[in-house]
Amino acid sequence: MILPNKYLELEDSFIYQATIILKILGKKEYTFDVLWNKYLSKQQDKQISYIYYIYLIEFMYVSGMINYKENGVIYNENLKG
Repeated sequence: MILPNKYLELEDSFIYQATIILKILGKKEYTFDVLWNKYLSKQQDKQISYIYYIYLIEFMYVSGMINYKENGVIYNENLKG
């Protein structure tokens, strides 16, 4: 689920989906729900479940790709400034 393999397409892996989230975030900050809506709009041709999104955000946080503030705002950890 994290990395693609012969059973899992690249587009379905967390690594690939994380790039989509990071492109959406850019240098901006979004709340969890706003980011979910923007992510869904980018994935119109795919069925993405909310639980998959939660696991993806959790993976990105644990990997140090994103971080959040006390008010629940998510931002790109590598572009903070």
